[in-house]
Amino acid sequence: MRKGFLSDRSGNFGVVAAVLTIPLMLSVGLAVDYSMWSTQHTKLQQIADSAALAVASSREDNPTKMRAVADAYIAANTSGSGMDQITVSTFNATDEEVEIDLTATMKPAFMSLANITTMDLSVSAKAVRGVSGSVEVALVLDNTESMNYENKIGTLKIAAAGLVTELHANEDADVRIALVPYAEQLNVGLDHRNESWLSVPDDYTKTVTTTKEGYWYQPMKNTKTCRTWQEAGSRQVEKDGVWVTESWPRRCTAYEQVPNGPKKWVPPKTTTTVTAYKWFGCIGARVKSGHLVLDDGQPSVKYPGFVNTSQKCVTEIVPLTDSEDTIQSAVSGMVTSRPGYVPQTYIPGGMMWGINVLSKSEPYSQALDYDTSNVKPRKVIVLMTDGLNTRRTNLTGTLNLNFLLGGPLLGDTNSANAAQRDQTNADTLALCDYAKSKGIEIFSVAFKVDDQDAKDMLETCATDATHYYDASDSELLLAAFAGIGESLTRVRLTH
Repeated sequence: MRKGFLSDRSGNFGVVAAVLTIPLMLSVGLAVDYSMWSTQHTKLQQIADSAALAVASSREDNPTKMRAVADAYIAANTSGSGMDQITVSTFNATDEEVEIDLTATMKPAFMSLANITTMDLSVSAKAVRGVSGSVEVALVLDNTESMNYENKIGTLKIAAAGLVTELHANEDADVRIALVPYAEQLNVGLDHRNESWLSVPDDYTKTVTTTKEGYWYQPMKNTKTCRTWQEAGSRQVEKDGVWVTESWPRRCTAYEQVPNGPKKWVPPKTTTTVTAYKWFGCIGARVKSGHLVLDDGQPSVKYPGFVNTSQKCVTEIVPLTDSEDTIQSAVSGMVTSRPGYVPQTYIPGGMMWGINVLSKSEPYSQALDYDTSNVKPRKVIVLMTDGLNTRRTNLTGTLNLNFLLGGPLLGDTNSANAAQRDQTNADTLALCDYAKSKGIEIFSVAFKVDDQDAKDMLETCATDATHYYDASDSELLLAAFAGIGESLTRVRLTH
């Protein structure tokens, strides 16, 4: 009988099923509880994110009051959440950012069968307060000849003015803005002539006396008979880094002439001309031992000022200022030409002085020290151009004073000056890299730029792809500057 009982298999399934019931229930319960935990973790993260944004959005600057804002928000959004022991484990709030860590527990539905009565939750959130702390912005803006085409300078003035207004919208923020209008040379104004970082020759006059012998001449006048015709035509030509179409109608370039009265005697004449050469605030690039000095790491190398018969540089640089009116006035006053002067594009000059206005060392001292995390203060360069680099630095000559004589890139085509342009582009990127090594945030804007190499250079210069704007028309330029303003002023999560 005992042997029969032991050999009977008819109840084995029931026994095995009974033995496996508990592990199966725990396995199913684990999946259910994990799903519940994941849902609660997401909910707690959303509460932490929202609480950090709520504090960052507030205008409170007192730590106790900021903590009260966080506690009130968390309490209002965790009631009835199914979580227990909700605790603010970390709360750090400054003028620049807010950091909140939350912990909580939840009761599992099934894992209590395995004597697990609570499950832990932990989340972290960090939000930047936008323009609420100290922000230093350098507007490095193209003021060259090509900006006249299609009134691009007018659109730029509107876009830049809008950005300045947006940055000053928060009256509690410490916002200072500098303006660096650039071409192949820059204008530092007349007040710095004797500064240690600048070398300017003395003003002087040049006297030239010429004597012309007397002579007879026959007055002539044009007839209606054309001797030489220029046929109608057109051509593509690069002007200041922008390809434009030049066209002309068929026209007479020389008419047949006939005498117009008797011959006349012109008596001898002696003429003395006195030409005054003065400094108008215009400076060039720094050169040492035949090499271009690209950053502010060698302050002993002086900037060369040059004297001329009239002003051959664009609008004066405005160093960092908290006066919105000062910057707005300077933006509206930007010019893209002077009598007898056609500004050309040399982006390294603009970048160098964008760095200079954000550096505490000479030439200017308004800026605060660099912060490696770029938070206290947040330093920003907004670099804008509408075309290619079209000038180069002449690395010869005393203090580079004659760089204007050898400065233009040679030729009307890209192939004619590609090597020179490549070097100038490389100099531009070297300055961008230097600025980024100091923690400076760089936004770059290409305005109606067709050349892909130029676009690639500007995108590489920017802090990252999200800091680069390709504005192919006026509306997109306005949108680009609005986007930069939003990026600098909005409250946003960083973790």
